[in-house]
Amino acid sequence: MAAVVLGRAPHEAPKAVGSQIAYSERELSEDEVKENLIRKAFGGSDFLWSVATSAYQVEGAWNEGGRSPSIWDTFTHQYRAYKGSNADVACDHYHRYKEDLALITEYGFKSYRFSISWTRVMPLVNGTMRANPEGVKFYKNVLAELKQRGIVAMVTMFHWDLPEGLDWRNANVVDHFLRYVDFLWTTFPEVNSWITFNEPFTFCFMGYKLGLHAPGVQSQHEHLKCGHNVLRAHAFAMQLFRRQYFRAGLKVGIVLNYDFPFPKDPKNPHDVDSVEVDAQKRIGWFADPLYKGDYPQVLKDMNGENLPSFTLEEKQLLREAVNPVYSFYGLNSYGGRYMEAFHNDSMLPRESFYKDGQMIGQPFIKAWFYKVPEERYFCTCAG
Repeated sequence: MAAVVLGRAPHEAPKAVGSQIAYSERELSEDEVKENLIRKAFGGSDFLWSVATSAYQVEGAWNEGGRSPSIWDTFTHQYRAYKGSNADVACDHYHRYKEDLALITEYGFKSYRFSISWTRVMPLVNGTMRANPEGVKFYKNVLAELKQRGIVAMVTMFHWDLPEGLDWRNANVVDHFLRYVDFLWTTFPEVNSWITFNEPFTFCFMGYKLGLHAPGVQSQHEHLKCGHNVLRAHAFAMQLFRRQYFRAGLKVGIVLNYDFPFPKDPKNPHDVDSVEVDAQKRIGWFADPLYKGDYPQVLKDMNGENLPSFTLEEKQLLREAVNPVYSFYGLNSYGGRYMEAFHNDSMLPRESFYKDGQMIGQPFIKAWFYKVPEERYFCTCAG
């Protein structure tokens, strides 16, 4: 199947005027055409237009209601986040959730994806996790308000706010996670759509390799331990779900993330191959074990003995975790980028957002997030 691309090519971007982006009437018109195509493609009654948040990003009330600190509280209180920012108050959703949910109704959305704060419902104190009725009550109130408004809830179990004192590099974190998800399924039977993990690539790579996210670890290979234990936790959680909580209408999935790139030089076979290598290194890191039971060969070749291995039981559990009867596959994708083979070595993919002096698209966040509608095509047609 060939993509039908309207308007400018991916490398043709609006020109920057000072700190502003200048658009012609033609460009604005083309964007409207593309928006209409999106509305037409996803306008069916079975498609849910939704909004999404995560607990740490919006709730605030970091030390209220029995909540214990998460690794993000520690990280930001050490002034390691951008400009020393933190989420102690954030959007104050903990106190203003009714106003916030009213906005969802006002905007006409039919679904709301949010995450439960592990440390709010099962705080970790002196090495022991315990249920927190006050935290449970907050989410019960949120779910009741959503039901009253006719808004479908989709709930993420883990959106990066690991309890302080736990570490995704340690195998015992899996047991803690299983206790947590067992508690969630028991406590919130009104939820029909669950997500175990949101974007494990991001919180493992940024948190345990680059050190730019909590817990701020800089390393060569520690992120691989993080990813391995996340996959194990997902597999064992799905086993628990199948054994104890499966029922008609209830589904559990995982949400991965990947921004599908364009080869910087489509005529250079090394650039073309680098796109596949990048996909194997990033989304294949998690998707291959889920669908094939093991890591992609590229990842094994690159990391050797630093890449942990799954047991035969774990490989089987990973494959069994994927079944359309009770599970789903979630994908977060944000914008476009270019991929090139560094020094013409396709095993060294390097991303960029400029070509021939032009941005790939309108920048939302110049470090990584550029508007490229054509990238949506690869999201819907990949695989």
